[in-house]
Amino acid sequence: MKYKLLSILIGVGGLILISRYVYGSDKYLGIFKVTGYCNDKECTGKSPGDKGYGITKSGKVAKWGMVATDSKVIPLGTKLKIEGFDTIFVSEDIGGVIRKNKIDIWFSSHQDALDFGRQKRKVWTVKQN
Repeated sequence: MKYKLLSILIGVGGLILISRYVYGSDKYLGIFKVTGYCNDKECTGKSPGDKGYGITKSGKVAKWGMVATDSKVIPLGTKLKIEGFDTIFVSEDIGGVIRKNKIDIWFSSHQDALDFGRQKRKVWTVKQN
């Protein structure tokens, strides 16, 4: 992977925010087993109405861009670049089977999580400039 400077422009109410991530200065973590999960009972063991349904370990509502990691390997709050995605992910959750070099990407539907399947991807930490 060639390292590059990626600039993201986001228009918010007439304002433009610029965020830059320099992948070349980030730490390569290695190749991880990457799977998908969602809020459904099949993935989390929780149903709508259950305490903590749709809430990550960090206390945030689960949404795209969040991942579950082994917090001993990748601490909560860590920003990650996962090969093949333009999204900068943030470790906000943990899971019962998320150990060592495994990452679960949150998807909005169970079918999307299943469709993603199990893949091996290169992973880097991301430092925001």
